[in-house]
Amino acid sequence: MDEKKLKEESQRQYLSVEFLLEEYRSIAATHDRMRGIINQMFYYFLLLAAVPFTVASIVLGGTEFTILSIPQSLGWLFVIMSASILFLSLACASARFRQNQYARTVNGIRAYFADNDATILPYLYLPTATEKPQIKYLGHVFWYLLAMILVGGTYACLGTFSLLSADFLTGLEAFVGYTCVFILFIWLSLRLYSRKASEQSPGLGLQPERNSEE
Repeated sequence: MDEKKLKEESQRQYLSVEFLLEEYRSIAATHDRMRGIINQMFYYFLLLAAVPFTVASIVLGGTEFTILSIPQSLGWLFVIMSASILFLSLACASARFRQNQYARTVNGIRAYFADNDATILPYLYLPTATEKPQIKYLGHVFWYLLAMILVGGTYACLGTFSLLSADFLTGLEAFVGYTCVFILFIWLSLRLYSRKASEQSPGLGLQPERNSEE
């Protein structure tokens, strides 16, 4: 009877290890693919950012272009591009947060093997802490998102003032108006980034901290 239980326990552990190894390979590969997806999103952003002024140069031709005399047709284009950039930046931030979650999961699988066989610890270069990286950690993606919200905020300002026929604003009034719309766009972006991070925070995090990973 004891031999049968021992055999069942051995079989259960074998299946668990096989599952974790397959999970490790799958998640590690997905984690790496996310890096390419994030870079691709930034390329899409660069294309979107070039659209309004490309169209403006075609529509206006040789006409002098000033911020306070943007046609309403171009104003709609600026608004649409700013919204598109906002949603694209959210997708980019979400992908980064998901990538961090994958890294935590992979760390947890390493921790499982390290806890079951301490002799492998000297050979583990990558971390085993499931608290790292932090879900909100952005790394180089921070600069991607910064470029997106700066350009998106600028387009939101141009589009809003064009649609509201705000060319009566000059000097300090115009500066304050543009600044308020710009700050509102950035605040909204940061709030949405934070919400995305909070949605993906639950999960691993019960293991004691060992070391860190970007």
